[in-house]
Amino acid sequence: MFAGVPGCRVADSVTASTFGSTAVEHTVQAKAWCDHSIMKEWIEKIWCPNVNGCRMLLLDSLKVHKMANIRQYLENDCATQVQYIPPGVTGLCQPMGVSVMKSFKKKIQDLYVKHHIGHPCPADAAERRVMLSFLVAKAWELVKAKTIVKGFRKAKLIPIGPRDSHGTFATYLQPLPDVSIGDEDEQ
Repeated sequence: MFAGVPGCRVADSVTASTFGSTAVEHTVQAKAWCDHSIMKEWIEKIWCPNVNGCRMLLLDSLKVHKMANIRQYLENDCATQVQYIPPGVTGLCQPMGVSVMKSFKKKIQDLYVKHHIGHPCPADAAERRVMLSFLVAKAWELVKAKTIVKGFRKAKLIPIGPRDSHGTFATYLQPLPDVSIGDEDEQ
């Protein structure tokens, strides 16, 4: 995400099909911040089309993540169970925060340094945006699958449970019984 206003020069540049790496989705927001429209765009372009089977999305305490209409859209239109991580513990229990982001950011930093050893600094902001797009694509390509799996293990989110014949979890979005602990004793 780059700082820019939809419909202006920067937005037109970064959303053009010829901009940067095709492996990266590009967008703009006035302050390069995830607001309602950016979150909805991410859900529509990235999450819904690319995630199949059992879906659970662990979101941190960012205000836009907790908006009722975002949660309803994920649950109703994208068949996604939404859970929120309490503030201050993202680095302990969100797989991306536990393992992936540190590795990813380090790779971007290393690639940035290597790039500038053999290339001049970008002449302007437009060149810098293109360079960043390619660095992000390459860094993500270098993140190993085992790093992602490690994040789930460290967050204690190991995929276990019944599966169907295709290997998909068979317990997908089953409603939980509406009983309290005390109900068992009264039967």
